[in-house]
Amino acid sequence: MTLTPRVVVVHRRSELDELLERHGTRGQVKFFLTQRGRTLAELELHHDVVRTAIASVAAAIPLEWRRGSVERSDLSRFLFAPEDVVVVVGQDGLVANVAKYLAGQPVVGIDPEPGRNFGALVRHPAAAAPALLAAAVEADPPVVRRTMVQAHTDDGQALVALNEIYLGHRSHQTARYRLLTGGRSERQASSGLIVSTGTGATGWCRSIAQERHCAFTLPSPVAPELAWFVREAWPSPTTATEHIAGLLHGDLLTVEVESDELVVFGDGIESDMLTVGWVNGSRSAWPIGPCACWPDPARSVPTVRHLPRYDPALDGENPCGRSDPVEVTRARRHRYGSQGIACPPRRRGSPGGRAAGRLLGPANKSKPPGCPDVQAVFVPGTYETRIGADPAVPVGLLAPVADALRKNLGPDKVGFYFVPYLAQFGNPTPYPQSAASGVKATMDAMAATANKCPAAKFTLAGFSQGAGWRAMSLPRLARVADRSAPTSCSASD
Repeated sequence: MTLTPRVVVVHRRSELDELLERHGTRGQVKFFLTQRGRTLAELELHHDVVRTAIASVAAAIPLEWRRGSVERSDLSRFLFAPEDVVVVVGQDGLVANVAKYLAGQPVVGIDPEPGRNFGALVRHPAAAAPALLAAAVEADPPVVRRTMVQAHTDDGQALVALNEIYLGHRSHQTARYRLLTGGRSERQASSGLIVSTGTGATGWCRSIAQERHCAFTLPSPVAPELAWFVREAWPSPTTATEHIAGLLHGDLLTVEVESDELVVFGDGIESDMLTVGWVNGSRSAWPIGPCACWPDPARSVPTVRHLPRYDPALDGENPCGRSDPVEVTRARRHRYGSQGIACPPRRRGSPGGRAAGRLLGPANKSKPPGCPDVQAVFVPGTYETRIGADPAVPVGLLAPVADALRKNLGPDKVGFYFVPYLAQFGNPTPYPQSAASGVKATMDAMAATANKCPAAKFTLAGFSQGAGWRAMSLPRLARVADRSAPTSCSASD
């Protein structure tokens, strides 16, 4: 049974909500505002306008559809399902905040206060919600693609953003690093640097460019180029200020960190950041570049390949570049945003302690020598594995299951693979990024076995977050096991 779409309304608390939480009563808020020459009526007006827009969107959702809601501060902990339709009600920046957590879901941008917001990403009034929701579930909805920026570490962690990525000290003190771009290398001390997309060129990046009267033109929202700026570079006997701005035309900007700890965050969400610094006396490299394609498996940095448009039927051609909600947009997280869903799961997984398994694959293919009848793919739970772990070594609470199968069936009947991936939950990697890492590693392992052993079936089991995103990604994993025909399947937890 196919689930109906779920509409997730993304919003942000109003200024009135924040002041009420801080001061407790409207009387205290009114006194606070009066001391600053403002009125409570002003905040109440904006609050009511936003709430009215949210109510209009809720009324436009078909009765048979499911619905949900998430506030901006909870985005890093919210797990979006593949069949979700995301509706952003608020400022343009809220679209950028949510885009980094999506994996192929259509996004609709609603402007609750036309004329007050810039309108670069939220271009639709609340009254247009019914038509936009109907278009969002079409087989080929109208989309406008935009380039994103991606940064990743040499230990496999990654972060993407729609506007810009900031790298520097968490309190904006001096950051020390070596900058490498275009064959040039320069040691610098600065207040950090930002790398911006064309979408971000209307914000922070634009203010820096105007102040410096830059000779180059900032990229347009749909252009693949990125602009980068060093903030307040400091000249000294050991640091230079020659290379402080430029454009990236498909190439990378690499930063070798020479400070104890620097932070990297995207689109202003400082709570969802990565940290990097000196590691065992050596530098940590942070390549930063356009996110517009699958990472090249032969390299540790992404390469750029432009596709005419995203086709949900082509899992193997799914770009990691994302689109903005000018009409209805389809945002993708890294390379894992396949949109074709054959059988959505009954329940959404969570990082809690659950185990789940399912047998996938056809049985009518010939069996080459040396291939097992069944390939058992085990996805360990949170903190039970890591990138680079030996997949042949059973780990975590699923290890006794593998040992029992090996003892009862023998290695000739069943092959075993324990998926090595980030397996973290906010310390330091947010759960959505960890889940994306697990999906990639699992699909790569299954694809390799399916190519080598086309007759093999797959038994896929997961524990904790391995069970959660395993259920969410089951249809895509099923198509890896059998590309020639859709697999009828269901998820059980």
